[in-house]
Amino acid sequence: MGDDSTYCGVCDGLSPRREAQVRAARIGLQARCRSETAEQEARTELRKKSSLTEMERRRLWNGYRGRI
Repeated sequence: MGDDSTYCGVCDGLSPRREAQVRAARIGLQARCRSETAEQEARTELRKKSSLTEMERRRLWNGYRGRI
């Protein structure tokens, strides 16, 4: 139990249990950062797209068959 709270100044390391906790926290942080970045890029991409014109909306609504 007492070994879990020790820090080694020579090898700059923690106990194996604490190292595992720190590693899990880093992995979680990296995953969260990646997901936030992907979400932001998706929102930016959606904002860049122009809205449909009335003609395009009618084509989609009516099932375009060569004429409006």
